[in-house]
Amino acid sequence: MNKVVSNKQESNVAKALGGRKTAASGATPFSKGDVIVGNCIIECKTKTKEVNSFSVHKSWIKELNEEKIGMGKSLSALAISFDAGDTSYYVIDENAMKLLLEVVNGV
Repeated sequence: MNKVVSNKQESNVAKALGGRKTAASGATPFSKGDVIVGNCIIECKTKTKEVNSFSVHKSWIKELNEEKIGMGKSLSALAISFDAGDTSYYVIDENAMKLLLEVVNGV
């Protein structure tokens, strides 16, 4: 069940952002993360049932950053879903937030 829900979230994130799912959810030595969108690597985390809270682990973010560097990507995001993969919210670092604000504010 968890693999089905995870696959659903990864597919939804890839489709929503115009990216592609990685082979074996990034479990290969050459391709990490769950979704790649251009120069961004995304790791997906979801619950199998709808919940009101979701704990984000620092180790997830640290590992994702290491994978970003290892793959030569400039951005990374953690996609979390409270509702079995239907809707995702994104955790990004401060530099990514600054870039987003520059784009949104036209700076």
